[in-house]
Amino acid sequence: MAGIYQSMSHLPDPATIPEQPQDLIHQWTLRDVTVTTTTEDTIKFLAKQKLLANASTCKACNRLRNIHQDHSKTDMLWECPNRQCQSKKSVQHGSLFSESQLSLTKLITFIYCWVEEYPLFCCNKECGGMAEHSQTHWGLMC
Repeated sequence: MAGIYQSMSHLPDPATIPEQPQDLIHQWTLRDVTVTTTTEDTIKFLAKQKLLANASTCKACNRLRNIHQDHSKTDMLWECPNRQCQSKKSVQHGSLFSESQLSLTKLITFIYCWVEEYPLFCCNKECGGMAEHSQTHWGLMC
C-alpha cells in the first residue's frame, strides 16, 4: 500500500469533492459503505465526504505532506516530504475519528447502521464486533 501513496498529497481528486457541505451521512447507501473494504478505500471515501482532511500541510516547512502507511499499525500518516523534517500526523488527526482505536472501516459501517436505525446488536454484527462501551460511545456520537 505504501507504494501507491509515495507521492500522493491529496486523497481523492479535489475536483470530486462537493463544495457545499451537506448532510452527507444520510446520503450514504449500504453499497457506499461496503465498497470501502480496505483502509485506502475507506480513507478516500471519508475524505470525499469531508470527514477526513483531503490534504495536510507541514507547519514547519509549509509543504504539502504525502500519505504513507504507518508500518507499525494499519493507520495511514501524512508525512512531510522534506528529508530534514519528515514530520508525521495521522490522517485521523483533527477529525471525529482522532481518538478512536477502531478501524475506520469498522466505524463507518457502525455509523451507517446506527443512522439507518438498525438495532444495536445488528450494528455490532455488521461492523464485525466492538466492545459495548465503544458501541455506546459511537451511538451517542451519531
